[in-house]
Amino acid sequence: MKQKYTDYGQKGNKTNAIIFGGKERIPSVRYVQDMKEVILDQEWAEKNKSLPLYYMYRDLAESEKEAEKIKEAELRYDILESAPVILGKEYNKTAGHYHSKAEDTNFTYPELYELIKGDAYYLMQKLEGDKVVDVYAVRAKSGDKVLMPPGYGHFTFFLSKDPIRMSNWTPGNSLSDYEQIKRKHGAAYYALVDKKAADGIWWVKNGNYSEVPPLRFLKPTNFSELGLVKNVNMYSLAKDLKKLDYLNNPQDYSELWERILNNN
Repeated sequence: MKQKYTDYGQKGNKTNAIIFGGKERIPSVRYVQDMKEVILDQEWAEKNKSLPLYYMYRDLAESEKEAEKIKEAELRYDILESAPVILGKEYNKTAGHYHSKAEDTNFTYPELYELIKGDAYYLMQKLEGDKVVDVYAVRAKSGDKVLMPPGYGHFTFFLSKDPIRMSNWTPGNSLSDYEQIKRKHGAAYYALVDKKAADGIWWVKNGNYSEVPPLRFLKPTNFSELGLVKNVNMYSLAKDLKKLDYLNNPQDYSELWERILNNN
């Protein structure tokens, strides 16, 4: 299903609006001051508090009918676009968060992402107390899908100077916890700009965690049997929302989560 977007660089588009489902959508904006605690270069952050880092467009649908179907399925479809900025020493990134538990289970809600345009790393980390017991990163390019498993906090690092666009399907009842990450001043690893390093990144451990294991690298989750096909826009799943059942019922999909965690 094709979707049309306005150009964020369009002259006069002061609100950074996009057109989705024939309607103008106005974003919420994440500024440096909103996530100052998780930026490594604090001197840079202090000087650039009012700089926008990314734009979030929530609760999107192509029609009123689809909006009602998505709501009834207890899901939400969002789009995020990054601003073309470097955070002093590191690549632009999302603030990162953990999800709440699905009702009557010990599984936190998962989340599904698609990189619509650009180049990014998605980083996932699992905690036990103050220790990071697992941390891995997925390199994604345009058209790739990345499914965040239960039990993991997650972050996105934007690797392009140009705006990067991604979308997500998320459970409507999921709550996001940003405070744990703020207390640790970011993810288990910072992604610093280093053109001489592999992928142009110098991965630096965050010393605010008592223990951080080596970073693993896994593949995108382009699992066609789930409708997650590279270069096929995943909003098309709005036509068959049952394929996203694992987002609201993670306790029923242990084999899927194991597959993701061994997708190397």
